[in-house]
Amino acid sequence: MTLAASTLAKTWSLATPATHASPGEDGIHLMADRSHYSYQLVSASATVSPQGDYALAYDIAVLRGSETVGVVDGETGQWAAQVSLPQGSNVGQLYVSAPGANARVVVANCNVAAPMESEARLRRLELLEAEYADA
Repeated sequence: MTLAASTLAKTWSLATPATHASPGEDGIHLMADRSHYSYQLVSASATVSPQGDYALAYDIAVLRGSETVGVVDGETGQWAAQVSLPQGSNVGQLYVSAPGANARVVVANCNVAAPMESEARLRRLELLEAEYADA
């Protein structure tokens, strides 16, 4: 499951009416509303191995506010894994163990103390099945 300018309109949905996403040459520009811990951008449900291990690779520059990225179980809505990203450049991988049979990648507003607008540039957001080298 990959987020790119070409897949944004087809497989991802904006979760609130005040959220705006626009593709550009340097990534997808995301403007989130003032909602409190609300999903902003949600992928289509992907069928995954319920007992499998996955990694969520991300490259997200948070320009204002803060964001949370992670994976939720598409049936229960419970977080399988999540990480809060502060302002600045955030590049990394998040380990996801047993995300449920239907996983969804989510970007959420993470302004807990005082809900405010968030702004981010998403350059990479990709759910990958973990591969392990033989010992």
